[in-house]
Amino acid sequence: MVPDFLFIGAAKCGSTWFFDVLREHLEIFVPRAKDIYYFDQHYDRPREWYERFFREAEPTHRRVGEVSHDYLFSRDAADRILADLGRIRLLACLRDPIDRAVSAYSFMCRNGTAAETFRATIEANPRLIERGRYTEHVRYYRDRFGDALKIVLFDDLQRDPAAVALDCYRFLGVDEDFAGESTGRRSLPASRARVQWLARLTKQAAWRLREWGFADVIGRVKSSPLTSMLYRPLRPGERFHLAPEDRAWLRDYFADDVDELRKLLDRPLAGWLEPSDA
Repeated sequence: MVPDFLFIGAAKCGSTWFFDVLREHLEIFVPRAKDIYYFDQHYDRPREWYERFFREAEPTHRRVGEVSHDYLFSRDAADRILADLGRIRLLACLRDPIDRAVSAYSFMCRNGTAAETFRATIEANPRLIERGRYTEHVRYYRDRFGDALKIVLFDDLQRDPAAVALDCYRFLGVDEDFAGESTGRRSLPASRARVQWLARLTKQAAWRLREWGFADVIGRVKSSPLTSMLYRPLRPGERFHLAPEDRAWLRDYFADDVDELRKLLDRPLAGWLEPSDA
């Protein structure tokens, strides 16, 4: 069994929600491992290494897929997917790029990998904001996959997750009436480490395991009680708020790309780049 659909990104745009909603459906097989990264980071590994993630799929599964949220930003991944799997169905979710950058920064703070400030973190890791310029990547995939690429907006996921789940099930051609535990749940709330050094150590161990090809082990750990032991939801007042001057700077940085994306998708993208509570 090999995938006939993929969730390709973007990070901090509800990928864990998609992973849970897809895994729960009785007619869909998604391996326990999230972010296998075969088509971008690990394509030098044998095809058998990739296929082993799907060996537990059953004939009752009408769809087989995986969730790797960095594929969207790799032209090599797009070309390899097309060459190896054909014009399969692809799901992507896009979010207001400023909100996405803030979420990514908060995630780095949670794991102890952020610099002293938001700006310093961007200087050290430019991808934090570069991954919010979606248009050229969406266009590249759309040119190759056409209508087989479905774009979901994070705004819709936050507003009506059950409707988004139903729409994705319809796109994949599986039972639309299925409702799992995650179907009506919004994306996961922001959290912080209970013990910072332990969270940093755990993250480093996860990176090593992924490099060594044990993404399935990471998946098992994430679905265990260990995650709730390491992290807790943010309390009132703990959420990071972007400084007005940083928001203005990011608005200028993203404005042209958001306008191009709006034209490409033919959707209004209402409220993007404006202050929100997301």
